[in-house]
Amino acid sequence: MTGLLGWLVVAMAGFTARGDGFDRLEGPDLGAALNDPAARKVQTATLAELDQLPRALPDLRSTVLLVQTDQGAISRLVISSARRRKPGGDQKPLTVAMVERFATFDSTARAARRTAAGSNLPLFDGFHLDLDGGYVVPADQGGDLYYDAKENRLHAGPGCWLVLLDQSPAAWTISSSDPDAARKPTPGRKVVPQDFAGRFRYFGDGGFAGVLTLTVDDQGELGGSFRSDANGATYPLVNGRLGDSAPNHITFTLELPRARLEHDAHLWTDGKAVLAGTARLQDRPSGFYALREE
Repeated sequence: MTGLLGWLVVAMAGFTARGDGFDRLEGPDLGAALNDPAARKVQTATLAELDQLPRALPDLRSTVLLVQTDQGAISRLVISSARRRKPGGDQKPLTVAMVERFATFDSTARAARRTAAGSNLPLFDGFHLDLDGGYVVPADQGGDLYYDAKENRLHAGPGCWLVLLDQSPAAWTISSSDPDAARKPTPGRKVVPQDFAGRFRYFGDGGFAGVLTLTVDDQGELGGSFRSDANGATYPLVNGRLGDSAPNHITFTLELPRARLEHDAHLWTDGKAVLAGTARLQDRPSGFYALREE
């Protein structure tokens, strides 16, 4: 097996990128959580209190904490308590707040563009985290979150809020222990409209890459969005149509800031895991393919 077809089959066999509910939590669904009845805005909370909160995302064992920053942005975090000993030393271990993952988005209303992200970041006693920039700062330099080791407690900085979730907000669409269950294609080679629904890892000519999310409603209307790997921004899908020439045929357009990227593609009937075709930007054609995330 040679050429593009063989390369795609090999790529599919080795493709293991998976996103959990935390990675999918962005855009309007994230912004809407701030005004949900399940959300409580507080200035401080212990890590023990956070650990006792219900799991807002069924596929994530840890508690999700939201922070509204002093710049009007919204950040999602997974934080746990940890102990750290100086390498080679015999001192008593220090208690730290471990920021396992975080991502900050540009506004609490749309949460469309990711401005900062990180993982495995320890917060020592009194350390401040600037979530807008994604780095640790001195106490007087605009930190959005800081840690008190004596009480094992997090505090919101000036103009900031910790947002605790007593249950999964209504806007969050992940509602089962298997969040991808509704996105799994039907068995066999026959393609039905719902087979297009799901998340695809998108690769376009010229290094244009990201996550393409497709939705299909009960009337067969196609919607979705695209999140760019380059800048974290999310762009809407418009003019989506199914089955113009065949059941596995699809056309859609991505609404970019200053242009429209038009697509004409087919879903592979074997496994229904590959979407491939042509993309056109300002009358310049190119190729793209997208692999379904499992």
